[in-house]
Amino acid sequence: MPRREGILAEIVTRTLADVGVRQRQVSRRDLETAAATRARSRIDFTEALRRGSPGDPPRFIAEVKKASPSEGVLRADLEPEALARVYREAGAAAVSVVTEPHFFQGEDAFLSAARAGAGDLPLLRKDFHAHELQVLEAAAGEADALLLLVGVLSPTQLKDYLDIADAFALGHLAEVDTLAEAEVALRAGARVVGVNNRDLTTFRVDVRRTETVLPVLREAGVVAVSESGIGDPDTVRRLADRGVDAFLVGTALVKSDDPGAVLRRLRDAPPPPDGGVSR
Repeated sequence: MPRREGILAEIVTRTLADVGVRQRQVSRRDLETAAATRARSRIDFTEALRRGSPGDPPRFIAEVKKASPSEGVLRADLEPEALARVYREAGAAAVSVVTEPHFFQGEDAFLSAARAGAGDLPLLRKDFHAHELQVLEAAAGEADALLLLVGVLSPTQLKDYLDIADAFALGHLAEVDTLAEAEVALRAGARVVGVNNRDLTTFRVDVRRTETVLPVLREAGVVAVSESGIGDPDTVRRLADRGVDAFLVGTALVKSDDPGAVLRRLRDAPPPPDGGVSR
């Protein structure tokens, strides 16, 4: 059964209520037409994150996020275009854009704004996709990939949503919390699987969650992503050495006065040649 409790249950309930309203306002046929058109220019999210060999440096998904339920407003003056540009210049492989409106103060307009700054980097629509309509909306919009929370979907829903995304060349990040959820994601055909180090019921962070799930992901040959709690280069190196392909970093970047410098430090990359600081 889907795991819906605490704040996660509240978010999903509110999300489905919003979907109920939009179902009376939007046309499925129009969304499918727009999604088919958008598919021709989609940027490949999976390949952007895949390491060619164990010696290749890990990739980073840098996040545009205004607020979170656990910490409130993270960046009151959020400018998605400018922040996405900073991430691109600092070496991000992809940009995640949080669009959930009620608990994270996001909006789909952030995707369009981020596109202007991200250039040719793929954009991940990070929302609580709990209904088929949302998958079609993601496919019809600026996203190159969408987040699917394995714990809040039934196995049938997950498979259906992955199939819809594939039909429109839309990438995915299947997020799991446990080994059992990872096995569900793999059976459904997920090719990019992220392990959330943050427990969404307690908000505690423990990167050992990634270490527990990682062997199964490596055996399956999927792109493995570690999410949350990535705050220092040592953690990045340790997990990359064990086979993590990419890291999703949000709060540490968004709260920083110099997110470009933080991203470069996590990547263990040198500063810009001119010694300047990206803002």
